[in-house]
Amino acid sequence: MRYIGLDISNFLIQTNARHCVCNLSWLSLFGKQITAKLGGSEYICSQLPDSMKVSEINWGIIIRASDAPIIGDVNRGAKDALVLRGLALLTKPIRLNVPNLGPDDDDFAARWLSRFDALK
Repeated sequence: MRYIGLDISNFLIQTNARHCVCNLSWLSLFGKQITAKLGGSEYICSQLPDSMKVSEINWGIIIRASDAPIIGDVNRGAKDALVLRGLALLTKPIRLNVPNLGPDDDDFAARWLSRFDALK
């Protein structure tokens, strides 16, 4: 969990994550259903800092949290990932909930999926 800004997507997780948010990053893509579940693009924009750019596209929205990819190195304070906290809290009600993400650690899935919630 050192680089919290990076996530290597797993096809099985993506397939089972229909209608849920499974990852946030410096670029987050949400389809129309997810956008609607979150209250629509206008509501999403109103809940995020002005520094985030929300663009509507044909099939949903793109949220650009920063100008460059976010690494989120926790050994250096993960300050670049702090901007994702608001987006994490906004999407929490429809966040993927799975018992396991791979490592032999019963708490890893919950810790990884909520990694941005408590950033300060």
